[in-house]
Amino acid sequence: MTVHNMVQVEDSLVALASTDDQPAGLILRSDDGGLSWSQFETPLPEAIDGFDVNPALRPGPDLVLAGSWLVSFRSTSVVDEFGSVGQQAVAVSDDLGTTWQLADLPAPAGTEPFVWTAAEVDDRLILGGVVRASGDFAQAGYEEEAFNALIEAYDAALWVGSDPVSGFDRLAAPQFDGLPGAQLIGELIAFDGRLIAIGADSAFAAPPCCYLNPSTVAWDSRDGGASWSPTAGLPQPNPGYQGEAAMVIDGKLVLRTGTERVALAPGSSSWTIQPQPEEYWPDADQIALPDGSAASTWSEDAACDCSVAYAGRLEDNVLVARTALRFDDCQDESVRGWTKAYAPGLIGDRVGALASCDDHGVDVASLAYSLDGGTSWETTRLNRFAPEGSDLTIESFLFLPEDGVLVALLSVLSSSAEKGSLVSLRISSMA
Repeated sequence: MTVHNMVQVEDSLVALASTDDQPAGLILRSDDGGLSWSQFETPLPEAIDGFDVNPALRPGPDLVLAGSWLVSFRSTSVVDEFGSVGQQAVAVSDDLGTTWQLADLPAPAGTEPFVWTAAEVDDRLILGGVVRASGDFAQAGYEEEAFNALIEAYDAALWVGSDPVSGFDRLAAPQFDGLPGAQLIGELIAFDGRLIAIGADSAFAAPPCCYLNPSTVAWDSRDGGASWSPTAGLPQPNPGYQGEAAMVIDGKLVLRTGTERVALAPGSSSWTIQPQPEEYWPDADQIALPDGSAASTWSEDAACDCSVAYAGRLEDNVLVARTALRFDDCQDESVRGWTKAYAPGLIGDRVGALASCDDHGVDVASLAYSLDGGTSWETTRLNRFAPEGSDLTIESFLFLPEDGVLVALLSVLSSSAEKGSLVSLRISSMA
């Protein structure tokens, strides 16, 4: 079983999963913090993965939370040799995933709607993504011709609805809708009493050989999406939009733009570049600690065929401790070494993070933890929770701050490294 995402809505955990027998979408829901789970089906048709070559241009399968709404989506057909997707199915639920309604999203003739993100504003659900020109882009040839065809294929789009049954209307947004080149909306965030749209625009990017690599851009709306203004301060051109999620840290909206982090303060319409500590990876995740410091985890991929997991502690934005995580019981068979650290959180009053390592060519699950606020770290394999003779790999996880626990969904790996059933772990303390 594969879990595509897990979210917390009210007091429940909801996950979108799929199996060989149910490729269209299976909803898992826990109303007791991950101790037990119920299953529900979505009306999504049988689906496939993928969407063009750039990973940022693959909207699904996924499950997103927007206030009290749940939105799930999946690509449903491939149309050309570039892996370009011809259609996408979107379903909406307003009852914790028990029932779902397929969304009918209006789009101009000759285009298909695709959704990446959603937000709730004034009891309305706003969906963000693109309308994409239909057609087989392989007919354009290769490299420059194919890129020129793709770059005009995407147009940023928004839809709005007040209930899943009555449907959605296209929300006019001339500030980024209908412009030359390719634009998309990858994330909608309700922040500081306004709606922030983060996405991409090819107008700021130098053309690569044959795939889209549009730069990250952002807009804000102070009237529920009726009108939009571009925000200032994002470095242009930047390394390209990769679908990085924005985070609220110390009351500011923080966004990664490749090798830099920028922050948007309440009341401001301009991003400012945040100074980065020395020896600190820009994609690092962090959790604020009660004493004002922060614990952080990240994975450095200095080469395309390796990954090294790190964790550390920051004080006054200075990295005071930096540890390469050790996995002594993993027999790494990768070319240069492959370990990975996921976002940290608090488990009780201790810092923990899921992590993984290569063991005989299989990515297996571990728990990294610190008993001293991120200064030093240990790891422990989670295979003791798997059936005898098998292992576990990470599917999805959530920290529940109010309970001080980590809930993780992991797939059981057989001796042939094939995924089987799911294991749900609720981790509430560490030795």
